[in-house]
Amino acid sequence: MKLFTDPAAGSAGLTALRYFRAPTQWLLDGSVFKSFKLGFIPGEQGELQSRFEFFNTFNHPNFGSPTSNITSGNFGIISPPSSGQRIIQVALKILF
Repeated sequence: MKLFTDPAAGSAGLTALRYFRAPTQWLLDGSVFKSFKLGFIPGEQGELQSRFEFFNTFNHPNFGSPTSNITSGNFGIISPPSSGQRIIQVALKILF
């Protein structure tokens, strides 16, 4: 007995929908910044802002959906992670 078979054209088949759900995906980005007052020119104010930005903070892989084409050689295989690795960005910004 075959576990998966190709259903007749126009029919839904017998496999439950939950068999081909993609893994849960989540992504957390964040930033921390601090502003410092500057007074180079009398009567004018400026700010120096230091920023730390984090993309995919916890470095969590987000896998793609499994291949659902029954005739494919990759049937049921989950694709590699779609989100990249953690990125940390540091910046200094002058506001005037």
